Amino acid sequence: MDEVRQSVEQACLDFQNPSLMMAAEAVIVTHLRDAPHALLAGQHILANSVLPEARFHAAVGLKRAIMLRWAGLSLDERLALRVYVLQFIRNTAHDPQHLLVHKHLCAAFAVAMKLGWLSDPPEVKAQLLQEVHAMVMSGSQALLAVPGAAAAAAANGDAQAAAAAQGAGVAGAGSMPVGRAGLQVLEAVVEEFGLGSASPLGLPWDFHEKCCRDMEDHYLHSFFATAIGLGQQALHFGGVLQGADSGVCRAAIALLAQCM
Repeated sequence: MDEVRQSVEQACLDFQNPSLMMAAEAVIVTHLRDAPHALLAGQHILANSVLPEARFHAAVGLKRAIMLRWAGLSLDERLALRVYVLQFIRNTAHDPQHLLVHKHLCAAFAVAMKLGWLSDPPEVKAQLLQEVHAMVMSGSQALLAVPGAAAAAAANGDAQAAAAAQGAGVAGAGSMPVGRAGLQVLEAVVEEFGLGSASPLGLPWDFHEKCCRDMEDHYLHSFFATAIGLGQQALHFGGVLQGADSGVCRAAIALLAQCM
């Protein structure tokens, strides 16, 4: 895969030259979308390339590659792919250079979740959603551990949050960027499951309707409540206008809007 990475990186550099742009685009599309190795190539470039443009194209191509190659993946491969995407988002959540990459990876994860929604074993779906939930809760723990969080919550009349903040201060901080990233993953999932914003997966309309109905019946309320909870925490504990919450409040509001 190193040869593929080098080829894509060179194409990214060539893309800046108008005379080489079309050929460079063909290389990128071939390796990261159309080729049989597209899924592996995308993951390899995300993990190993030092070129931001290459990581960006890998993230963009991953969504399309998932749509094209999903049917040929085993259950274990499908799970491993989604776990990889979540772990990459989590591990790079603190790096501002990956924000645009994360946007496309969230969309890729959402498409993969939807493609497997009606066929995944319940334990697989539960495992993946639990991983996203753990990301979100890392943000909550970080907000609660902010110095003065307990006093701020108490001043706002939120005794439960005040007690939680005191506990978080003892237990240690989580990560606001990881919490923000978890909310963005949920936002992408809700968007993908909406009938008006679903990706064209080449599947019957009935499939989209069943996924949407199941999301609304069993998960949407929980996502909505999660967004409200973190948004309130960020507002209670201050620093939102200064960006001290690493974008948690903004991500919570975006998830609320998507749920509605």
